[in-house]
Amino acid sequence: MPLRKCFLNLNETPLAQIKENKMKKIIPFIIIFLFTSCASVTINPSILSPTNVEIPKKLHRLNIGLAQSRITTLEEVSSIIKQDEMFTIWERELEANIFDSGDEPMGYIDYKVIFNEMVPTEKGKRYFLITNLTFWISSMVGYPIIEAEKIIEADITIFNKKMKKINKYNIISKSEPGKLGLYNLYAVEAYDMIATVAVTKDIIQIFKSRLESDVESINKQLEASFLSN
Repeated sequence: MPLRKCFLNLNETPLAQIKENKMKKIIPFIIIFLFTSCASVTINPSILSPTNVEIPKKLHRLNIGLAQSRITTLEEVSSIIKQDEMFTIWERELEANIFDSGDEPMGYIDYKVIFNEMVPTEKGKRYFLITNLTFWISSMVGYPIIEAEKIIEADITIFNKKMKKINKYNIISKSEPGKLGLYNLYAVEAYDMIATVAVTKDIIQIFKSRLESDVESINKQLEASFLSN
């Protein structure tokens, strides 16, 4: 049998077909890698600005965090960047709209993130199933790969100067669902940041609305602890 014929037969073996099928499955991931590596998204820093919504009666000034360098603590820290985003929004909102003008802190306020994940919606799960059933061909013609929403759960706790807990607020919020396809996967990190900021701001607004009915009682307890030896 001629040598050329042997090579042709070898290329037609099941092993060669398996390798070819594997390459076909890998190609979409190569495309994603190229998009992710080469593209970037610019985010306006103004999204970290505080709102213009002050609470009617302000909370006495508090130390932000429990003697830590960052006031937000994460049960599982997945990204220092996300922690800094939360810190920036939280600190600016406290200073602009929640704390009174007192010079000396009368206690502590702690913001602990219990849960912080991008979670696929039911529709998003169907998108992903169809994407895989079509070997990613559907994504190449613009069909979404996934739809997900950012869900954050946070505990906000107020302590007096002796570190005795006064009030604790457990708040859960989620973002609007966002779709990602093959041609905008490069924006997944930017979407995650924008969603984190939006949900964090919503958590703070919920906290402010709940705080309004408690602030007078909290301030009295802070004053009592602050003035005692």
